[in-house]
Amino acid sequence: MATTYVRNSTTGEFELVGPGGATTDTTLSQVGKPADAAAVGNAIVTKIAAATALVDNSKKLDGKDAVYYIQPRNYLDNSNFANPVNQRGTTTISSRGYGIDRWMFTTDGTANMNTKNGAVNINVASGNYGDISQAPGEHAYLAGKNVTFAANIVGYGIMTLNFTFNAGASISSGDGKVSLMHAGSSRVYIRAHGANISIKWAALYEGTYTADNLPPYVSKSYSAELMECQRYFINNVGQRTLGAFQGADKIFLALVPTPVVMYTTPAVTLNTADNIVCNINGTSSVIGVSGVNVASVHNNGVMVSLTTTSNPGNYATGMLFSTSMTFSAEI
Repeated sequence: MATTYVRNSTTGEFELVGPGGATTDTTLSQVGKPADAAAVGNAIVTKIAAATALVDNSKKLDGKDAVYYIQPRNYLDNSNFANPVNQRGTTTISSRGYGIDRWMFTTDGTANMNTKNGAVNINVASGNYGDISQAPGEHAYLAGKNVTFAANIVGYGIMTLNFTFNAGASISSGDGKVSLMHAGSSRVYIRAHGANISIKWAALYEGTYTADNLPPYVSKSYSAELMECQRYFINNVGQRTLGAFQGADKIFLALVPTPVVMYTTPAVTLNTADNIVCNINGTSSVIGVSGVNVASVHNNGVMVSLTTTSNPGNYATGMLFSTSMTFSAEI
């Protein structure tokens, strides 16, 4: 049986009649004459509005609309500091450079950055600053767009900074001890001023959000983060790579495989200059490596040009035995 309002013929009052029987509705109990029809209508409209609000709220989770949970793209790589990619294996850094992948550390004095206790920690002496920054790979796409930079910092909660990306002006928000910054370039910064801070995560979203309506942070899987990071940096590659000598020059060309296409032509560091092992007409030959340069980037690897101590002959083939190198295309 549906619930409805029925006027009691004896009392003249309206009663709410449903599956459980009739009960007096206090809101309408004083409405008993046709002249009060408008009041009855208003009361019913009020109750319908309240019921509609209940239905609307039932569609929400923790009081938030569904759109709140639609996850926008985070344009920052390696943003989950509880388990960051760290191909360099650096746990503490105290001068300009990279510790964890994709985040550059800088300071104007006595400071360091480390990864401990499930966070990135910046420790700065009084009167100095220290920060970590990143230039997103899609900075050209983001240029001129309204974005939100956010970070979860222990003791401060979620901080946000709204700005137009790469607009040329510097902008920051904070309390003097910790701040989020955009220097009008392609980089975003988390900076500590004479203080020690611990950062749990960071995000850069297209669109304008506040700490109240910012979508919940969702980290990528470690494997997905690693692949993103390897577009910009790959450590200790080149061992057992085949190649060939070029002409009469002491040049050995080898296509070193990479797991992903690198962001741009990388700088190459020769970590271990081991020998090239050749076999020419049944005769083994060992040739030294003295330097390396990049020739070109390909979908399946990076072509490198190694300088050797001798040349066994044009197009002679060989293998980089234990030669190790690092590719860096950081921006």
